[in-house]
Amino acid sequence: MNKTKDFETAAILEKIYEDEIGHVMIGKRWFNFLCEEKQFNSKETWQKLVKLYFTGEIKPPFNHNARKKAGFLEREYEFSKI
Repeated sequence: MNKTKDFETAAILEKIYEDEIGHVMIGKRWFNFLCEEKQFNSKETWQKLVKLYFTGEIKPPFNHNARKKAGFLEREYEFSKI
């Protein structure tokens, strides 16, 4: 729902949102491909890399719908066990 009636900006933001889902989907495919090629567990590898390179707190809420569209399963981005 667009409460501000700024439909032009809302349309731009929706386009960016959809584009980002596509970008994440492509990145996830490559990441999974490389993990498989190297015989790495993709979930464990992802969480190790996040722990190593991400500074700050990772906390919900996550946009589960967008992540699902990009090919992520919820268990892949659970960080409570890091």
